[in-house]
Amino acid sequence: MVKLESLLTLLSLSASQVAARPASPGQTKYTLDNIRPLTDFSSGLTKCCPEGTEFDGKDCVLGVPLCPEGFTRNEDKCVSNVKPICPDGSEFNGNICVATIPPVCPPGTEFKGRTCVTGPAACPAGLEPKGNICQSKQTPACPDNYTFNGKTCVSVQIPQCPNGLDFGNGSCISVSSPVCLSGAEFHAAFKVCASTSSPACEEGSHLKEYQCVSDIKPACPDDSTFNSRTARCTASEKPSCEPGFQLDLVNKKCVLDEEPNCPPGSDLSTDFTSNTARCCPADMSWDGNICGLEVDPTHECPPGLTQVGTFCQKQPIKVPECPPASKFSGSRCLSTELPECPPGHLLDGSICITSKQPECPPGLVLSGENCLSTAEVSCPTGTRFEKGICISIQRPVCEDGFIFNGEDCVSTTSTPECTEEGGVFNGEECITPHTPVCSEGMTFDGTRCISTSTPVCPPNAILDGQGDCITTSTPKCQPGSILVAGGCIVGVPTCMKGTVFDGKQCISPKDPKCPVDHKWTNGRCIKLVGLECGPGYTPFNGECISENKPECPPGTDFDGKDCVGSEPLCDEGLVFDGEECAHPSEPACPPAMKFNGKKCVAEKLPECQPGTAFKKTTKECVAISAPECPTGQVFNGKQCALASGDCMNFEYCPSAGMPACGDSAIFDTTTGMCADF
Repeated sequence: MVKLESLLTLLSLSASQVAARPASPGQTKYTLDNIRPLTDFSSGLTKCCPEGTEFDGKDCVLGVPLCPEGFTRNEDKCVSNVKPICPDGSEFNGNICVATIPPVCPPGTEFKGRTCVTGPAACPAGLEPKGNICQSKQTPACPDNYTFNGKTCVSVQIPQCPNGLDFGNGSCISVSSPVCLSGAEFHAAFKVCASTSSPACEEGSHLKEYQCVSDIKPACPDDSTFNSRTARCTASEKPSCEPGFQLDLVNKKCVLDEEPNCPPGSDLSTDFTSNTARCCPADMSWDGNICGLEVDPTHECPPGLTQVGTFCQKQPIKVPECPPASKFSGSRCLSTELPECPPGHLLDGSICITSKQPECPPGLVLSGENCLSTAEVSCPTGTRFEKGICISIQRPVCEDGFIFNGEDCVSTTSTPECTEEGGVFNGEECITPHTPVCSEGMTFDGTRCISTSTPVCPPNAILDGQGDCITTSTPKCQPGSILVAGGCIVGVPTCMKGTVFDGKQCISPKDPKCPVDHKWTNGRCIKLVGLECGPGYTPFNGECISENKPECPPGTDFDGKDCVGSEPLCDEGLVFDGEECAHPSEPACPPAMKFNGKKCVAEKLPECQPGTAFKKTTKECVAISAPECPTGQVFNGKQCALASGDCMNFEYCPSAGMPACGDSAIFDTTTGMCADF
């Protein structure tokens, strides 16, 4: 109770403080009346969030995603309402396809649950086992015209209503539908009075998803086009690279026109399956693991190669080299500089977007890919637009003596009656004073007739507590299926076209749909428009992006995510193979070396230049200091953003800047945590 009172006090103080200061443009001011407890189903955590938001396990986020018709949202997936499909002769059990033919047991036994049973335990004549007791096979008896409802004796006659009224939901209801005023009719699905006229939009716009959408599309500046998918203006000019480099539209990087360099006597060989390359001896090819060459079984491999069957193989050590201002990645040399966009544009993957947002004509507002009319949807006088129809503000009415209960006209003067003498209407049925009766030697326990006798099993079987006698025999499945957890497993189910099986259900390969002005990114909906930024900043993905590029320490370059230094250094006599410091010998290893299954590697990790540390996940020297931005800006993992962000007034805003980490640790922008590399 003390904790609850403290929380309410804190919320009250926070609300008063919020009300005392003006909200930023585009923000909503929340009070305690707008706060609701929300649960994140993936983590099970609960937090108080404003209306119109959802809890993602950490923060209250704007934009609640929706799924198309026929799908139900489950966390970040749209789950099909159609169950997974199994082959003939099997059915889906929630995880896998199980044969409809149950496992078979030896003669004299039958399959039940997960075991072979001899059948139910034996009870005296007229009785049957129920758990560890014997109960009568006969239902407790009631007098004629009465029946046992599981607890007591009730009349077989339903309660009666006078004057031709119907009995339903414990009341007497009219057989006629509720009445609406002129120009409206009773809507049976919504249980309201709906106008006979359809909702309308002003000329030049049409009704779409409960909004009036203009026939005019958003406009963009010259030399740019409107992208309805991103709701941004895309420049006609593509991002450019330094001379000697070409833009890779798939990987969104600048790639050197020339191939990586290999030492004399070796050639560059690429494995397109793993998208990796190595320098292999002449006539040998790289398969993603080794350099190999198939030879005749009668021939031996040249010196320096290892023969395995009909193959000569060699483990390459040194990775191909790239010229300055580039680095080797996968199978190519990538520029250390990001693709460039013209002034007034931002790089978004492999395209350039204008810093100026799309515009709509006066009287229209930009919302996603459309221009919305600011005029409300038109409905006849006395009605309001709701649920896609014009709903009358007048509730449905009933004739005298009846009242509308939200669904039907319920009588206010007549109540259901029991026709049998002594019967009492309990709101559902007619209860009688008669007590259920059991046969001689039986006792009524409130729901059944039971005996003092206990069930008995035959030899080599024992009572399982559920009334069955189980044996030690193992159930068997039909060919093509295997016994798992008491069922015969057939295989993995399939899904209808347009959906995929994720191990438990059929889901849509498409992301959930976000509300207007939002975009699905990283498992949530983020706001696209409405954010106002000052000079030198551009709204992008819900943040104010600075025109300033992140700066890196001397000797490192910004690759779009990290400050990356030169190739890691190894001790004399060792070479960096792309992952570790390796010795050219194989497989015997000198002191302070270890054989990792393919080559000799140093027990000591690679060393990096001062101010950087070797990052195992990327195999690069990454600056210990995060990329720096001008005062008042923070690095958001990719760009410089306004430090204040766009926080909701009721939420706590984090302090500006990157989190500080301890010695030998670096803040990982991917995970948002301090990692010890």
